[in-house]
Amino acid sequence: MNDNPQDQVLLKLIKQSKRKKRLLNIFSPLIVTFLFLLITGILFLNYFNLGPFTGDKIAGVPDNHLRMEQTTSPFNKLLFDNSNAYQFNYYGTRVELWLAHYQNGQKMKETQIGPIIVHDSPTEKHQIAGSLAYGLNQKSEKEQDNAALSFYFEMNGASTSDKINLADYAFEDITGYSFGIRGATDSQTIYSKNSHTITKDVTYDLITLISEGPFYQTTERKEQFKDNPNGLVLYLVFK
Repeated sequence: MNDNPQDQVLLKLIKQSKRKKRLLNIFSPLIVTFLFLLITGILFLNYFNLGPFTGDKIAGVPDNHLRMEQTTSPFNKLLFDNSNAYQFNYYGTRVELWLAHYQNGQKMKETQIGPIIVHDSPTEKHQIAGSLAYGLNQKSEKEQDNAALSFYFEMNGASTSDKINLADYAFEDITGYSFGIRGATDSQTIYSKNSHTITKDVTYDLITLISEGPFYQTTERKEQFKDNPNGLVLYLVFK
């Protein structure tokens, strides 16, 4: 047996080193995994504006994206024949909602509806968080009501709403329509990947209506409404 004090100290140090190495081998992968999950979780929350990163933004919607909301509620079915809703987070100067009226391919009137002032300077870029819901009611002979388009538009806490009587645009009846922004599918979860990237100055058609004639699936207005005595399109533009 070696009774040399120096050897005893050396053996003790070797044992401690082996123990530390063993513990390091055990806990290093756990620490790395924990840090990976922590960083991934923070990036996830930041990208989808969740938790501490929500602030004044719409939770679950990434920056410069819009997302279609579910409108399958029984209350929506009671209020409208068809309805849609979107939420968006956008960094830009403004968001505009327009209604355009066409007759046989010719633009008769184009009106910006529901203007909302959300910033002191309309040309300065700023964060815009908004919601838009709209619904269509067909003409009812029983209720003696004309077809109508209703909307609710909210941005950064300011809101506006209106009900548009389609008889004001010479609509006797609606014979064809399309609903919803192409590519912006219905989301099932708050962190859904189905959100749609917003492109500046692109026209996002929300609903297209015709009173007579064939329905053409195109965004070229003159071609779209060329054989329709009356056509309406409600659309959104991000500036």
